[in-house]
Amino acid sequence: MCAQILSNNVGAVLFFFGVVIPELPFGMHGFNHIKSPQVVVKRLAHPDGHWVILMAYRVLGIDASTNSIAFCLLENNVPLKWGKINIEGSDIYEKIYDAKIKMHVMLKELESDYIAVEGAVLVRSPDAVIKLSYVYGVVIAELMSTGAKVITISPTSWQAHIGNKNPTKDEKSAIRLANPGYADSWYKNQLRNMRKQRTVDYFNKKFNLNLSDYDVADSFGIAYYANEVLTKR
Repeated sequence: MCAQILSNNVGAVLFFFGVVIPELPFGMHGFNHIKSPQVVVKRLAHPDGHWVILMAYRVLGIDASTNSIAFCLLENNVPLKWGKINIEGSDIYEKIYDAKIKMHVMLKELESDYIAVEGAVLVRSPDAVIKLSYVYGVVIAELMSTGAKVITISPTSWQAHIGNKNPTKDEKSAIRLANPGYADSWYKNQLRNMRKQRTVDYFNKKFNLNLSDYDVADSFGIAYYANEVLTKR
């Protein structure tokens, strides 16, 4: 069974692992998958009286922007479902409403113990930060309605966890030598894409997949790191 690219009539594009089943409301498409055991979170009583999470059976990684929502659902540290939902709208308010509708349709498919998202990300535009916060707010609120908890993860933490560290001086110099005369922003973008491709390559190799979308690959990294951290507590 392999990944399929599915489209719908409201502009969302989903990449799913599974078999297509009849259309769902709002033009969304669904898929069958192997039934899994009841979602349970194992816990251990800590000496100070708090519960310590030992294992999460399902962890959902989310990598959202003002244009799309990429996701990866891991079950027992194995990819179960993944994809990308395009957000439509003429302004940010229409987009967050569209995101809310589409995430609501996907609630059952994306049910998890934990929702993992990246923490603070460096964005130079205050307006962009506000708009991105709007999107994350509606997405997380919808997903939490299933009873899932939210954890935030540093981007550098999950990247380092899979061995995808910052580019070295030699790598930076090599790109400049091979492509002279470009603006600094061009080189930064090349380094960014190089690092994102490493994430794609890592998960393609680890799970024998054929990922190509950078955002979906990042959602894999977020979910994978979150699950690894949770299971090691």
